[in-house]
Amino acid sequence: MTLRSLVQSGRARLAACAVVASLAVCAPALAQQNENESEAEASAPQGRPAQVAATTPQPAPVPGVGLELLPSSGYPAPRVRGIEGGSLWMTMQGWQFPYMPRLPGVPSTRIAFSGMVWSDVSYRKVDSGIAATDPSVREQRQQSRLVLRATPTFNADNNWFVQGQGELALIGAAPTLSNEFINADDLFVRVGKWSVFDVTVGRFQGWEVYHFGMGLDLNTVERNGAITENNTPVGIYGLTFLWDRPNGPGYIATHVYPTDYLRFEILGEYGSSSVNQLGVRPVGILDLGIIKVKAGAEYERQSPRQQSADRMDEVLNRGLGGAVQLVLDPRIEAGLNFARAIVDVRNVQGVVDPGKSTTTYSVGGFANARIAGPLIAGVGVNYTKETDTKANPDTGDNDLRTHLQAFGALQYVLWDRFYIKAVVAYADARFAPLASPPPIADYHNKMLSGRLRFMYLF
Repeated sequence: MTLRSLVQSGRARLAACAVVASLAVCAPALAQQNENESEAEASAPQGRPAQVAATTPQPAPVPGVGLELLPSSGYPAPRVRGIEGGSLWMTMQGWQFPYMPRLPGVPSTRIAFSGMVWSDVSYRKVDSGIAATDPSVREQRQQSRLVLRATPTFNADNNWFVQGQGELALIGAAPTLSNEFINADDLFVRVGKWSVFDVTVGRFQGWEVYHFGMGLDLNTVERNGAITENNTPVGIYGLTFLWDRPNGPGYIATHVYPTDYLRFEILGEYGSSSVNQLGVRPVGILDLGIIKVKAGAEYERQSPRQQSADRMDEVLNRGLGGAVQLVLDPRIEAGLNFARAIVDVRNVQGVVDPGKSTTTYSVGGFANARIAGPLIAGVGVNYTKETDTKANPDTGDNDLRTHLQAFGALQYVLWDRFYIKAVVAYADARFAPLASPPPIADYHNKMLSGRLRFMYLF
């Protein structure tokens, strides 16, 4: 998920207090919250802000329920996430977000609200390599998305907590034709101990390893690349079999935070969509602030829901990946990524299908730099190569697909919350069906695109 701090100078105030034992508690509670947060930060150990300081005294509980806009303390940064406004800084994956421990003068049960809304205006031009059978594309698009997040949290003694989260997504237009205009993003329940560990169950994203930068956002034209009606290029693999929010199955994840520079996620998948899905995805992050190293692996088995004695079809997905990132705050953030995936597809007789069983490699990098004040420029490039196991009997060659995707972006921020971002992108998708005898001549689809995003975070 991409998120950011609501207020950069000082702490955000609670928007409202409701359902409390006495309404007179509200105003003093707001003032006391800001005062105590500032005092706690001043006394926290260096490199470990108040939101993760285990020695912070526990305030006495207050009866009732507090309603609030998520304060800036809810966006933890024990180690600098990235340059302010940059793409690394915008992601909260890898931390206990939203961070909502007990506060003095505030009820133990709090419900925080936050979210985002964006609109994209874009254009893409794809020149097909086989235009006679697969037409070229000239597409104008406008799409919008609003996410409203509600996070009820109960704080018990000794930093124990229970937290739920629901995100309502309203979709103005989808990347492909769809009638789904109302959806759910996050929908989970979490229990644990602040800054120590938690267990999260439901629908959510796993921790990110492969970071794209300021372009290639989800649900955008440049993320799809040089796609045409009849030919879909290979997509970037970034340890992503079990990363995004699932449709059908659910996730169960354990997060452990032994220090502010080392943290772990072990995510499991369980459930079904059209098939039964079972998987595991461990990820570890070494975060030294200036240097961040992220690595993980994943395994998923998909098997049919309808069982019979003579049915042995299944899909096995395996992958691993890593990233190294550099943050020179407040000027530059950059990173390099690598990931490899193997897919084995077996038919009902249990025999591997060589045309559908593949090996995929992705490598890429990004860099964001502050030009002046809230003006940031970013660039990125990714290259993906996929081969199947079907071999040409004459040459031994396998079918091959490659995809080069590059972008440049420019972003300006107003009032610390309104983002204007322009992205231009290029993609070159190669299709080489070399396994067919005699080899069929390969061809390329090439894309140019432009996108302008207006985004408001709250």
